[in-house]
Amino acid sequence: MTTNNGGVSLVDLKGVSEPATKLVDVIARAIGVAYEPTHIRRLARANADAKIISTQASIEAAGLEERASNRVVHVETRRQQNIEAISTKAFSELPPIASKEPPSADWINNFFDLCKDISDEDLQEIWARLLAGEVSNPGQYSVRTLQALKTIDSREAKLFTSYCSSIWTFVNQRERVLARIIGAENNALLSTNIRHMDVIHLAEIGLISYKNLRTIVSNGQPTEYEHLELGALRFSISPSSVWYNPLSWMAYLLLPQSFEMEFLTELGSELFRAISPKHDVLLIQATSRDLTSIGISLKKIA
Repeated sequence: MTTNNGGVSLVDLKGVSEPATKLVDVIARAIGVAYEPTHIRRLARANADAKIISTQASIEAAGLEERASNRVVHVETRRQQNIEAISTKAFSELPPIASKEPPSADWINNFFDLCKDISDEDLQEIWARLLAGEVSNPGQYSVRTLQALKTIDSREAKLFTSYCSSIWTFVNQRERVLARIIGAENNALLSTNIRHMDVIHLAEIGLISYKNLRTIVSNGQPTEYEHLELGALRFSISPSSVWYNPLSWMAYLLLPQSFEMEFLTELGSELFRAISPKHDVLLIQATSRDLTSIGISLKKIA
């Protein structure tokens, strides 16, 4: 037995390489106690008590296997609990009428494989809506959306939900586009719930197209879209009464006949359907004022 400079006892390292001796010394200094002789003996396998060490190793291996088995059982039990919780929640999200077409087996397998580690209740609600929606009407949600949702945490989901409270649906005969109208009033309203850096973050994770696009307005109508929707409400766009005010009329002529929109990506649009955002009447008021400032009137369709 030898003693290092720090007073920590070490077993005799005869026959062990100098680097190994140095490593043992460093470990002993780090942990402040004598290093396990069994480890030194594993390095110096020629020692007389190799058989004892082998027996001890077998015992340790058996213990390791038992702990590993217990861990697997614990993990899989928790995963099963998550899967069952999401499945139970999905029943309350089912619509009254469903398609007779079954969902893809591959989609279902991917769904349960990706949702098994989701224990946050708010996120489980979103996963449950995805499951109910896909079972009811297959093809609504892509596997890519599932994979993306797997990486989204509870904070990001809440941020996206807040952002979606400002989203309108722009409708024409070919498509339905989800976007936020950009304007002073809309921006101020959005900032009460979410920071500008949060919006940038949502864009970075692929939910928002942070490139402001502009839609052209002709005769008071956006040329690409027929009407706007907000939940179950429908709105038309028409020339504003600013024509009756000469000052507003002059300002209207000088302003570009267009407004900017911030779009949800395909991924964001799919998740939008699953989060059920709440729309405030303040959004209608803010949008109306923003559009009025460029000579456009927002009117509810009966």
